[in-house]
Amino acid sequence: MAPPSPDLTLYLVTDSSLLPPGTTLPEHVRASIKGGVTIVQLREKKLSTAAFISLGKQVHAVTKELGVPLLINDRVDVALAVGCEGVHVGWDDMDCQTARKILGPDAIIGLSVSNKEQLAKALEAGPTYLGVGPVYATPTKPDHNTPLGLDGLQQLLQHIPADLPCCAIGGINAQNAGTVMNTSPVRSLEGLAIVSAIMASPEPTGTCKSLKSLIVLSIVYEEPKKVDLTSDLLQMLRKFRENGPPLVHHITNNVSKTLHANVTLAIGASPIMSENESEFQDLARLGSSVSLVLNMGTFLGEEATKNLFINAIKAHKDCGNFIVFDPVGAGATESRRNFAKIIKKAGTTNGSMVIKGNEGEILTLAGENVSMRGVDGAGAKSGRERERELAAIISKLSRDSKGSIIVMTGPTDIISDGVSTFLLRNGDPIQTMVTGIGCVLSSVIAAILWSSKGSHEALLAAVAAVSFFNLSAELAANTEPKLAGPASWAVRFVDMLSKEPTEDFVRQFRIEEIKV
Repeated sequence: MAPPSPDLTLYLVTDSSLLPPGTTLPEHVRASIKGGVTIVQLREKKLSTAAFISLGKQVHAVTKELGVPLLINDRVDVALAVGCEGVHVGWDDMDCQTARKILGPDAIIGLSVSNKEQLAKALEAGPTYLGVGPVYATPTKPDHNTPLGLDGLQQLLQHIPADLPCCAIGGINAQNAGTVMNTSPVRSLEGLAIVSAIMASPEPTGTCKSLKSLIVLSIVYEEPKKVDLTSDLLQMLRKFRENGPPLVHHITNNVSKTLHANVTLAIGASPIMSENESEFQDLARLGSSVSLVLNMGTFLGEEATKNLFINAIKAHKDCGNFIVFDPVGAGATESRRNFAKIIKKAGTTNGSMVIKGNEGEILTLAGENVSMRGVDGAGAKSGRERERELAAIISKLSRDSKGSIIVMTGPTDIISDGVSTFLLRNGDPIQTMVTGIGCVLSSVIAAILWSSKGSHEALLAAVAAVSFFNLSAELAANTEPKLAGPASWAVRFVDMLSKEPTEDFVRQFRIEEIKV
């Protein structure tokens, strides 16, 4: 199994000698992650083995809490003792293959390259990612190789495969970060590794926010392109009833149970509400098309809810059924955050899980630092740049979740299977004015997933489901006679969902594909 692809956007490499007075390394790392650091390498050359392990455990406690990987520089033995996510090695250290055997298949193993000869060997060694540099001379590593400069960096990047993540390192700061990120028009960097600009900063949170903005805004993206999927999506919307109505097993919050049942019936599927663990296996075997909807809105705590959810997942996974998980309010409390991550890990397998949530919930599962009020979204800025940033995050979350389809709802819905990513622009603001509307989208997705065969078709089925749901909401809000308010809209919306989709209806889907 390949290790998860690390997020190299803002890579902190430590050097305790640069710390401002009055702070400790764990405190500085915590503040840096809060500012946007996505991965940390502990590089402490002058410590004894015992001191290195002790410091590593302290720093790992921080990075693990905040959902960011910690790597150890050079020392595989220290990484093993600390129990962190991996190592970064150079050419005088243990080779990648041996490090992999010791640390296991899930470990992240980075490798430094400074010239074409090293790169050729690195491509055979099989690292998780490459650190390319030094770009500029740096006092933090006086024994470094000859600086590449921008020309040398560009030449190396042209020979690195697009599916091997890489970041640049060496003398990078706020003044040159944008220039370095835009070095190569052929093969872009995934991020920058930075030492002194962060480690010496008296305000690391603010410094990291500024650096991350520079990096993200410097990434060259293709503009989203409108796509016409009318034929495929119309087939998806008609096909899911072929083997008899799909059965949707709901374990959901008390507020939306009736709405779930009504919507499921309206679209031509059959709902069943059961939290009785003794019948989960029997329910999972009913018929040839059964799906599970898990909604953690009514949350009784980790221990009280864990067995219920885990046993339902096991029963449905054993039968090859689709699972749609809605991590309601995942970012609201520490207990919800922890539980949502447990369920995500338990349910992910072979692309048969869909994780649907608003921006705050999905970013929480992706390890981003967000704050939420109750089950509301994160309220982040909008615009094209933000859409691209979110698309990149959920694409990576999908890859890290073994190809689970991620659905992030919002003013623009974003859906990804880690390979293809779509922006969906149908819907109406009135959807946010009726409790439970966001939750019942899971039921529509769960039913229509049975139109698919294979992972790519499952992605299209999810796109069809969300587009169908949102266009129905949009038309219900804007069709004469004029609505009296949200309650009358909700009735009209369910009526709209009950109609057989036509080709003219599907042609109104506003879908763009975005490359990330």
